[in-house]
Amino acid sequence: MPSDPYRHLYEDSEIFALDLVRRTADRTALTRTEHAVRDLANRHPTLTEDDAAIALTGALARLAYTALHAAALRHQPPTAPFLADRPAPGAVHARDITDVLDLLDADLLSTDATVLGHAFVELTRLALAERMPGGRPLHESAAEPLGYALACAPEPADALVPLVTRGAHLTLACLHHLLDLDLFPEPDTDAGTARTTGPGALEQVLDGFELYKITQQAAGAGAP
Repeated sequence: MPSDPYRHLYEDSEIFALDLVRRTADRTALTRTEHAVRDLANRHPTLTEDDAAIALTGALARLAYTALHAAALRHQPPTAPFLADRPAPGAVHARDITDVLDLLDADLLSTDATVLGHAFVELTRLALAERMPGGRPLHESAAEPLGYALACAPEPADALVPLVTRGAHLTLACLHHLLDLDLFPEPDTDAGTARTTGPGALEQVLDGFELYKITQQAAGAGAP
């Protein structure tokens, strides 16, 4: 495990990542990634904004992977929150996750953010690899895609915040992939039926995951 300052940074970044995805999904919200990075860094004065941006990118990659893992388990809905941490995916589920990432990567070829998007997709692949038997922790394996993204940016010193922004959008895409499976009925009060579109389903998933993470962190803090 990383040393304590970084461990606490990573824990906070999980909650910040959820808030950033919420803001990205809300078209009426003023989403300023640099503010999120700065606020996260301010909670950890011994670390830098670059540390915060990297931690936030890693948290988003893990969230994207977790959403795809939940989607791969669609035929066996869990009783725990859909985005709860789960054992390593089996070979079939890992292939399902990889197939979605391949499609995302292919779609990025037609955009002007291919380098940053590709780097984030690679980080999500590493978040999958982290969960496999013998997998390296993401904070150890992330150097190559991060270095690639920075090296390809016109101004490497300014590339981390755009990478976080791109990561938030791609994480949202992974969550929409999960929501599109119709696993999260949203009550329609007018019709008295259930529907699966709209922001309510996304909030349901993110709220459940946030509560799960806060409870998990609190339990860890109380452990001897």
